[in-house]
Amino acid sequence: MFTLRIDDELELALQYENRVEEAFALIMANYDHIHEWSSWLNEDFTIEKAREFCKLHEKNFADGDGGLRIIYQGKIAGATGFHEINRKDKSAESATGWRKNLQAKV
Repeated sequence: MFTLRIDDELELALQYENRVEEAFALIMANYDHIHEWSSWLNEDFTIEKAREFCKLHEKNFADGDGGLRIIYQGKIAGATGFHEINRKDKSAESATGWRKNLQAKV
């Protein structure tokens, strides 16, 4: 499993299916906050869609794109993704989402 440790409390990790239940619970607990910024989240979001999302990110990461989970103190705190990666210009668009109660801490 790909993991990049930043310090004793913070790491980035690939969005593996083995933590999909934790990720789904986090998304639903922060639904209003995440929905405000994420067009993919709606009332039809289910654990099955979360699993599909993780599989897609694993494939995209293997292809050189995709996103990572932000792990803070051993728990999922959010996610970051890279979109429209342009290898020629060495640029990309980035999006990051956090648990609402962690925005000012991390």
